[in-house]
Amino acid sequence: MKTTSILGISITKTLSSAWVTEGLHLLHYRAMPLYLTRHGQTDWNLQRRWQSRTDTPLNDTGYRQAGAMQRELRQRNLTFSRVICSPLNRAQETTRIILDGS
Repeated sequence: MKTTSILGISITKTLSSAWVTEGLHLLHYRAMPLYLTRHGQTDWNLQRRWQSRTDTPLNDTGYRQAGAMQRELRQRNLTFSRVICSPLNRAQETTRIILDGS
């Protein structure tokens, strides 16, 4: 597993492969990279408050972090076939910025 930090947001790359039982046959699907990251900073992060499902918004630093992540991923020519994201606004906004660059 390899972790990179860009302006405080970590992105972790790991290889994932799957073994699936289909009838009596065991099928192996090739490994694929799996990237994990978390949302940009919120004011509650600064206050070291537990957010859990409280829908706290990104602060200015969080928006800058997401923009920096977007630029870094673009520079590395990374594209994604699937993105899974929390329904919370801070995660949705971070994802939107990373994928759309806006």
